[in-house]
Amino acid sequence: MFVKKDLFKKLNGFDEKFVIMEEYDFMTRALKLSDYEIMDGATIVSTCKYSTNSYFKVMLANLKAIRSFLKRSFA
Repeated sequence: MFVKKDLFKKLNGFDEKFVIMEEYDFMTRALKLSDYEIMDGATIVSTCKYSTNSYFKVMLANLKAIRSFLKRSFA
């Protein structure tokens, strides 16, 4: 995620009440004020979490994190 400094400051950066999913919260707020672009080209990411866990376990953990975030955001 690349964000211009003025937008980051306008949104007061990441909300530190979130232990995880802070970038999801940030992007939700940012999209209300700004458009976005998807960059062309390949992206390299770490696969270390998949080397010790199955794809299913990683996806399940992601689903739990998103559901927990959404519960707290709309509670």
